[in-house]
Amino acid sequence: MIRVPHRSLPRQTVNALKKEQDAIDKLLTYPERIAKAKSSWSNISRRKMFDMIKGTLREMCPGIQRCMYCEDSGANDIEHFKPIALYPEVTFVWENYLYACSGCNRIKGDRFAIFDVAGQVIDVTRKTDEPPQPGKSVFINPREEDGMNFLELQLLSNFEFEPMPGLSASDKERAKYTRDKLGLNRDMLLRARHNIYKGNRVFLKAYIDARDNGASNDELQRIISLIQANRHPTVWLEMQRQQQRIAELQPLFDAAPEALTW
Repeated sequence: MIRVPHRSLPRQTVNALKKEQDAIDKLLTYPERIAKAKSSWSNISRRKMFDMIKGTLREMCPGIQRCMYCEDSGANDIEHFKPIALYPEVTFVWENYLYACSGCNRIKGDRFAIFDVAGQVIDVTRKTDEPPQPGKSVFINPREEDGMNFLELQLLSNFEFEPMPGLSASDKERAKYTRDKLGLNRDMLLRARHNIYKGNRVFLKAYIDARDNGASNDELQRIISLIQANRHPTVWLEMQRQQQRIAELQPLFDAAPEALTW
């Protein structure tokens, strides 16, 4: 799971979002704000700004419109990082939106946890008549953070995500929580990552052969694009990061050191 690039919305869309959010924020009670947030959000799909939001999120997706969580399936759901059912105050806040596949959106649902002042993980998913206590999100937010600083893909074994070595206790907890609550080690994802790894290796070898045989820049760029537009971009980034300790990768990257910048 990588950090997604930032894109800005047109001013008109920002103003429209603010108007919707203001209508929620002016209500006096927390249950009222949640009810208003849910009803207003259910109606947004009929508004022009909904298409603008989805289109901008689409530009931010890894690969070609891949889910910002699993990087495998096509993204088609606007996902609230902080769930509406818990945080109505960010229902119409652009920075709270991600583009996810329906599977990841369903798995995450309203799950959310925070660190309290003592550094303990508090699950705030259970709904009450009071807002959740304040605290730092345990979930890693790809709008703000690079998951590769927390998770490492096991290219030499099972293609599972494990917490990066050397993390602090809290960051290790965040890595495990995000991985487990999103199901990032689902069997289908492991198999897909393995296939992407093998494909990327073939593409890299094809690039080296084509370059050494005098291929044009356009021809070389087409091969590079096959890697850059692939699903699971984390696999390629891990290949770059781990290439010196994987015997079958080291000679390829030694032959094409420029691939480390792709």
